[in-house]
Amino acid sequence: KTIHDPPPVLFLKGNEKLLHEQRLIGIVGTRSPSLYGKRAAVHLVRELCKKSWTVVSGLAKGIDGLAHQESIRSKGRTIGVIAGGFNSIYPREHRQLAGQMAESHLLVSEHPPDIKPQK
Repeated sequence: KTIHDPPPVLFLKGNEKLLHEQRLIGIVGTRSPSLYGKRAAVHLVRELCKKSWTVVSGLAKGIDGLAHQESIRSKGRTIGVIAGGFNSIYPREHRQLAGQMAESHLLVSEHPPDIKPQK
């Protein structure tokens, strides 16, 4: 609501109560992380989940997907903000992860379900 050009509507799939969490933190990073980068991200997410932070990321390859996966493994909460609609999860290898998130966590998109992600 406070950005320059907010979307007129958001599409949600999952636990919409997560949008009202007080402790939200964005974790994003490279699509091609080093071993150190992966370890650092896992460590940070694990520690944040212990302190009841909800991890928000983009479900992209690399650090984004890793942040969501580690949140789930650590019994935390996670929100995925995706680039397209719910029927076009990208990358394809994250479809199962997106399914888990839609059941117990939250997926958010500003696009209708059939819109494909674009660069």
